[in-house]
Amino acid sequence: MASNKEIHCCPICKDHLDYFTNRYPNAICNKCSNCEISDGFGNIVSFGNVDFSGGFVSLHKINNTIEKKEEHICWIKGIKCYANEARFGGIVIQTTE
Repeated sequence: MASNKEIHCCPICKDHLDYFTNRYPNAICNKCSNCEISDGFGNIVSFGNVDFSGGFVSLHKINNTIEKKEEHICWIKGIKCYANEARFGGIVIQTTE
């Protein structure tokens, strides 16, 4: 018997997503979010919450130092993405295209 459950895939690597929500329809998988992520200048960037109550921060490795910013645009495997604080905390990264 066929299942009516819809299959959702990561927009970057096309692997099956174990978790999907319509709130973040272009969300990438955990594997891709753990790949090398860069900012618009090619610097390595990571994202996090400001503290336990949330907030958004981007951490850019520039000349072996870490600079805190609030830049949401990033690039993963050559694909433009947008990182932001998720509704109940944590970070969600989605493709922009």
